[in-house]
Amino acid sequence: MLEEALVELASVAGATIATAMATDAWQTARNGIVRLLGRGGSDRAPVLEGRLDRDNSHVAEAGDPAAMRRLMSQTWTAEFEGALDREPDLVDDLRALIDEIGHELTPPERTWIQQNVTVGGSNNVVPVVGKGNVVFHNGPSATA
Repeated sequence: MLEEALVELASVAGATIATAMATDAWQTARNGIVRLLGRGGSDRAPVLEGRLDRDNSHVAEAGDPAAMRRLMSQTWTAEFEGALDREPDLVDDLRALIDEIGHELTPPERTWIQQNVTVGGSNNVVPVVGKGNVVFHNGPSATA
């Protein structure tokens, strides 16, 4: 099981990638993911490229791009959690990629990340691309 900090990093990465879909930051995001996750085997890169292109098309063609981005964010968060579990040394490179993409996103696009990152625990502060932090406060439980 991943440490909470790595789960949070994966969540921010997933939201960042989903946000970059169908924007001017997409090529940076796409190329960075292929470079980062395509390590260790030449056959992995073409598979990633195809998946990324399909996901980007889904967002670009969606009637509700925000809803599609939320779905893609969850999918890519799971992908990054698996990658970080297998290769914990990806942390610094993943953080660098998040930062690189963040510099290419517009302020409203960065705001989408801040509004859509979800992580567990209480009172979590998640550094988000660009400027600022997101603070998560858990409300009362549904069973209370």
